[in-house]
Amino acid sequence: MLKPWILFVVAVLLDTLGTVLFKHGSNQLPQSNQLGWRGHAENILGALKRKEIALGVIVYIVEYIIWIGFLSTMTLSAAYPLSSVTIVLILLASWLFLGEKIGKNRWLGALLIISGMFLVGG
Repeated sequence: MLKPWILFVVAVLLDTLGTVLFKHGSNQLPQSNQLGWRGHAENILGALKRKEIALGVIVYIVEYIIWIGFLSTMTLSAAYPLSSVTIVLILLASWLFLGEKIGKNRWLGALLIISGMFLVGG
């Protein structure tokens, strides 16, 4: 059996990857808020055809299976706060891979999340 922390790291990295794939794929879709409710429905159907989004769904499925394995090794009250590191990783990934600008407040927020993660998740 894999060590719990290996499961945790793989799950968090896959969660981050899946989210970045969703965002990258959704950037290719028309803005449905300008098209009304039919535009939203068309965007959902169109999203399912984007390879990035389809791959993101597969990544999420694998991530959830690994996450369940990790949860089986520790209490939920300790495991769930640790998962907030994903927020920080998504912040970094959006900056590095999607070219998003990250302001000082978001970086400060990331530091607070990491601090809270250690305080609550131990």
